[in-house]
Amino acid sequence: MSAFFDRFNELCKEHGETPNSVAKKLGIPSGSVTAWKKGAEPRSKTVWKLVDFFGVDFNYMMGRTNRSTSINLKNGKIVINRPKNAPALSEEEWD
Repeated sequence: MSAFFDRFNELCKEHGETPNSVAKKLGIPSGSVTAWKKGAEPRSKTVWKLVDFFGVDFNYMMGRTNRSTSINLKNGKIVINRPKNAPALSEEEWD
């Protein structure tokens, strides 16, 4: 399994879903889930669907970081994307 699939599977469990049920909701073929489990990397378009679904950062979804929050600019304002169940972050965590 890949870091991506491990993270995907973990997020599915946290949301009370299975990998195949999430894939079905997002229009992702079940064969893709099988390929990911065997170590294949998903397409970036697919990762973005999952990022939006779970409300996490792209790099977190790919298993590249353990910080699930992302910060973006939208209409000149800072937008922090965090999972609904994420604890508040202290200033020390932003260093």
